[in-house]
Amino acid sequence: MITVAKKSGIIQVKPSEGYWTLPEVNYRGEIQTWNIFREMTPEMNISQLSELYTTEKLKGNPHPASVDLAFSIFRRGFELREESPDEAEDLRESFKTGLKRYPNTLSMVTYNSSGDDEITHNLGTLNEYKLKGKIVGQDGLIENLPDTNFLEIILGTKNTSEINDVFKWINSTDSYVYRINAKHSKKTERVVRFNANSDWVFLNCNRNPLNEYPAFRIVHPGIFY
Repeated sequence: MITVAKKSGIIQVKPSEGYWTLPEVNYRGEIQTWNIFREMTPEMNISQLSELYTTEKLKGNPHPASVDLAFSIFRRGFELREESPDEAEDLRESFKTGLKRYPNTLSMVTYNSSGDDEITHNLGTLNEYKLKGKIVGQDGLIENLPDTNFLEIILGTKNTSEINDVFKWINSTDSYVYRINAKHSKKTERVVRFNANSDWVFLNCNRNPLNEYPAFRIVHPGIFY
């Protein structure tokens, strides 16, 4: 069954597994339509998620999301909350449940011993891409951070008010960043993950790549690669 609030709004689809279609998602400067699924991947580390992405995307199937694409979809749900209130509320609850599972992403931060740090989105896939900038810095509430440029290469925006509004809509809390606080003597690689609890939504840029957690599943509808 398909329930549509408005043609331009969120479409909620409930076949054997539920998903939502969000139009006009702003992802990497392009306006696209994306599906996001209620069911997440099994618990996997980032290398396993990369393999799953490659095999499933080639079939046109749902696959794991990078941190910037996941946030772009969160933001679009927030933007459509008044246009499609019933669908948006169910989507919000799904986001909230997913964030509480400490979801993994396909985004890896490389903290270099000198010079710029680097983030790799869609790690280990044909769609991998890298961005450079200073990521190392202090932890803290997103709206209180003295430096915000690193958020642009991680989430696709450095608008801290917007980021906080999106996560507050999902979890009724402010958002908080964890990252490596100072340069190490050697290159250090860490996965970007989310988490949510009764205090904050966390953007954690300091997690072990070997840790296994589920990830949000997305697909570009009707597109085969």
